[in-house]
Amino acid sequence: MATETHEHIPQQRLQLAYALIALALLAFLARLVQLQFLEYRTYLADADENRFVEVSIPAPRGVIYDRNGFQLVRNIPSFRVTITPALLPDSQAEIDAIYGRISELTGIPIDKEGPPAAPCVPGRGIRQLVEEGLTIRPFDPWPVACDVDEEVARILREEQADMPGVEVIAVPVRDYATGALTSAVIGYLGPIPAALKDFYEEQGFRADRDKIGYAGVEVGYNGMYQEILAGRNGLKRVERDVAGQVIREVGTFQ
Repeated sequence: MATETHEHIPQQRLQLAYALIALALLAFLARLVQLQFLEYRTYLADADENRFVEVSIPAPRGVIYDRNGFQLVRNIPSFRVTITPALLPDSQAEIDAIYGRISELTGIPIDKEGPPAAPCVPGRGIRQLVEEGLTIRPFDPWPVACDVDEEVARILREEQADMPGVEVIAVPVRDYATGALTSAVIGYLGPIPAALKDFYEEQGFRADRDKIGYAGVEVGYNGMYQEILAGRNGLKRVERDVAGQVIREVGTFQ
């Protein structure tokens, strides 16, 4: 009798194990069905959102001529080093290495506290600039060094693959052919003031990047020339890899 009881115990345990395995398989299959058929559109949309991003394309500002066709103001390329905060590595050591390399090449300090200011205004360190970008536009390129030397830009572009989130871009800047001679008439550009931030962003401008006319022909009477010279920013949709590097441009639109 005792032997029969002992023989039943392993059999019962085996049946229990089979039942648990069957339940686990059912749970796995149920989850698989949920992911593949019920929620796949949600996950697909999330994946596309991370992979495809819209990037604002700054419009080149209009060139200014005098009545004889002499070019008074033109645009020349200037190189900026940008960091997209959301695309930085998870490891703090890797982030510090990226900051260190940029600092070594550009001379911008890694850490330096300072009041918030418009992009490209010196006074803060790379870490502080990126932290500000993280709170405002974490998925947008944030300028950390402006007007960098062409050779520095070349070196950083060669090393971009090893620095996720880092990008070197060329932006047009104003070059005044006659300098101070006509500065009072031509005027100058400056950052978008906080009081006009909403107004210009509704028109597609970026307050953290774009500049507007402040005086002279650059702004015109009641801002008339500002609208003509500034044009309209465009948008392009690009595909990025896990390191944040652009793989291809999907489309461009206004």
